[in-house]
Amino acid sequence: MAERRNQAERRAATRSRVLAATIDCLVERGYANTSTRHIAARAGVTLGALQHHFSGKADLMAAAVKTLGDRMAEEFMSEAQLVGNSSERIGRLLDRVWNAHRGPLFTAALELWVAARTDAALRAAMNDVANAQAVSITEATVGAFPDLASRPGFAEWVMIGLATLRGLAMSNLGESLDPDALWLIARPQLLESFDSLFGESAPDT
Repeated sequence: MAERRNQAERRAATRSRVLAATIDCLVERGYANTSTRHIAARAGVTLGALQHHFSGKADLMAAAVKTLGDRMAEEFMSEAQLVGNSSERIGRLLDRVWNAHRGPLFTAALELWVAARTDAALRAAMNDVANAQAVSITEATVGAFPDLASRPGFAEWVMIGLATLRGLAMSNLGESLDPDALWLIARPQLLESFDSLFGESAPDT
């Protein structure tokens, strides 16, 4: 039993190193310039060891997307007990989500989504991951805001808010725009739209 546990621990550690190396390579090299050989070298494992855990590049990248999603979710939902009135709580959550979208994890995820547009195998592998992530985001939001989640318009507001943040985070791609400056403009607008939906009717905690 102890030997089997040690083997499982070693497999898990190798898999974790490979996924961490995948994310690093995506950020530093981009998807097009990242190969399984690059990833294996970065992780300090043989190419055969990498292929033992992942059947191919699409399988590896899909696992990386799930890892990215889980880590980003941890970044902005780690402090589940948000305090203050509804607008203050939403404001803190928005800031947390924005910070997650400005870090290397989002950069790595963006590389994968752009590549998936013309890579059928990668796109197919990522669709299942994306659907699972949508469920996770919904559950996390309901858990953080149980007093608001059942109100009409809340789910739509979350969807619009996330889409806005993602769009702003990508605004400097090929353009000389400062995403953080745009966020300072967009943040009060998002909060105003939230207040217009719920206003005084949203209970304080």
